[in-house]
Amino acid sequence: MEDLLKKAADLFPAYLRDLIALITGPRQFVAHKLNKRSPLEPALLFLGISVAINFLLKLPLSDENPAIEILRTAAFSLVLWTLAGGVIWIAWRIAGGAGSLVRTLAIGFYYFGVLEYLMSLTVLAIVGTLKEIDPVVYQTVLKAIHEGRVVALVNQVDLLDTTGLRLALVALGIGAIAALVWMLAGWGGFAAVHKVHGPRMVVAFVVAVALWIPVWALTGVMASAMAP
Repeated sequence: MEDLLKKAADLFPAYLRDLIALITGPRQFVAHKLNKRSPLEPALLFLGISVAINFLLKLPLSDENPAIEILRTAAFSLVLWTLAGGVIWIAWRIAGGAGSLVRTLAIGFYYFGVLEYLMSLTVLAIVGTLKEIDPVVYQTVLKAIHEGRVVALVNQVDLLDTTGLRLALVALGIGAIAALVWMLAGWGGFAAVHKVHGPRMVVAFVVAVALWIPVWALTGVMASAMAP
């Protein structure tokens, strides 16, 4: 365990520099990283560290065994983001792109690493809002998350009438918009790899969104199935 922590500590400074460079210039960052002979390995490492850090950020929300929970989170994240990268690759191919799956996944893993932070901040904002404004609803939502009943919870109209949940939905909307803006900001990175520009970039994005809907539904089912 000590060796693992030491390796993580050694990797963190380089990871932090990459994170800052990625946020400030996503297209330039991935263009530089794709010049490496094997771009997928460092991209997957970046994503893995992001998943681990965000797991720690949300750890207080879980009452499960941390060792089991981190394995569940790692497995789910790997499947989720690999599927997302595959969807993006298919969308670009439909739009006439010529980029490889490996390079598309590499770009995606870097971008998804940042999405992990946006998702965590959104979750923490929602939880914090509910906990401060409506503790009763907070406990209800937390229980539903632990039991994998989030979809059923949303269908409860009486909960949607509470002030706390309304503000939580505002936080969710802000998080969703931030995620969309982030992907749009870096979409040119995929375009450069696939050698597609102009209106076909828009086509690729629309196709990716359309293809992601059933995949998102599938991952939702998976998340419910993996819930303890």
